[in-house]
Amino acid sequence: MKPRIMAATCLLASVAFAGVLTAQTVRETGQGFVIQLRPLDPAGQPPVITAVCLHPQGKLLAVAGDDHLVRIWDLERMAVVTCLESHTDWVRTVAFSPDGRLLATAGNDRRLLLWDQRQGSEPTVLAIHPQAISQVAFSHDGRLLAAVGFDAKLRVYDVTRGVLQYELACPCQDMRALAFSPSSTQVAAGGRSGKVRVWQLGEDVTSVDYHPHRQRIRALAFSPDARQIVSASEDRTIYVASTGDVDAGFALDCGREKVFSICFIAPGHLICGGSDNHVRWWDLESRTELTRLTGHTGSVAAVSCNGNLIASGSFDTTVRIWSVEFVTSANSFRIK
Repeated sequence: MKPRIMAATCLLASVAFAGVLTAQTVRETGQGFVIQLRPLDPAGQPPVITAVCLHPQGKLLAVAGDDHLVRIWDLERMAVVTCLESHTDWVRTVAFSPDGRLLATAGNDRRLLLWDQRQGSEPTVLAIHPQAISQVAFSHDGRLLAAVGFDAKLRVYDVTRGVLQYELACPCQDMRALAFSPSSTQVAAGGRSGKVRVWQLGEDVTSVDYHPHRQRIRALAFSPDARQIVSASEDRTIYVASTGDVDAGFALDCGREKVFSICFIAPGHLICGGSDNHVRWWDLESRTELTRLTGHTGSVAAVSCNGNLIASGSFDTTVRIWSVEFVTSANSFRIK
C-alpha cells in the first residue's frame, strides 16, 4: 500500500523584520507550510517525527520517525515521491551527502543504511552497530560518514570504499550529537555527560574535551567559517565555543526550552528547536533571539536549513516549511 500523506497549507502573510531585535522584542510569526503525515495503515497512528534533512539542492526533504519509514518529499510538487521501507524500528536520523546522491539513515534497528538514487530502492547496509544509532553526519567533502549512538564509540566510515576508517572512544555512552568541521578534518560529538569531544582526524588522531553543559547534549554544529562550535542541550542552554579555545565561549539562555536541534541558516545566525514547540532564530553576534516561528503543538525534534528554507519536524506528527527571503543581510529578512 502506498503512503497516504496529505499536505495542508497554513501560509500566512509575510512578516518583515529590519535590524536586530532585542530579547525583549522577540516576535512570533508564521505557521509555515504544514505537511501532515498520515499512517500507512488507516487504523494506525501518524508517526512522531524525529528526523528531517533538506536535500543540498533544496528541492527534496527526507522525513523519518517512529513508524520505521523514510519519506522523501518533493517540495515543488508537495508530494511524497519515495517511501523507503527497509528499517525495522524507529528511524532516528537521516542525512544527505553534500552532492545529494546518497542518503544515510539509521536508528533503533542498529543498521546504518546508504541509499543511492542511481541504484533504485534497495539500500546498502554499510554497518550494523551493537546499539541503536542516534546521529549520522557526512563530512563536507562527502568522503566520510560518521555515526554515534547508545554506546561509547564514534565510528567514521570511508563512503567510497564502504569500510570503517576510525573507531574512536567517546566521553560517555548515550551519544546523541555529532558534526564535521567545514574542512572535514575535525569531528565533534557529545551526549549524556554534557561533554564535547573534538577529534583532529589523520594518521595520528588527537582529541580535546570541554564541558559546556550540565545535562545531555542533543545537537552540535560548526559555524560556516569554522570559528565556532555550537552545542545544544537538555539543560536549556546553547553554548557557543571558539574553535581556537574551546573553553572560551558564551551561553544562550533558552528559558524553559530543552534544545533538541540546531542548524545555521546564515553566518552568525542559528535556528533551534526544542521542547517548547517553537523554532527560534538567534543572532550569535548580538546574542539575542530575533524571532520565534510558531505553529507546532509538540516538541520540535529536528530542524534543517538550506539556503532560504527552514524545515522542522515535531512530535506533533507534522513538518513545517518556512521560506526565508534575505532583504539586505541576515539581519533583514522576511519569513513566509
